[in-house]
Amino acid sequence: MSDEKNRPDADDLPDGSGSDGSSPEPGEDTTSGGGAEDPSH
Repeated sequence: MSDEKNRPDADDLPDGSGSDGSSPEPGEDTTSGGGAEDPSH
């Protein structure tokens, strides 16, 4: 689970960023900036 510590929290990311810190990709909920509403989770 060390990967979770290396990745920024969704709250720390600006709107439009993926929850994993990557650039937004098609299908991601970019309006919320990722997180609980992100379809990839």
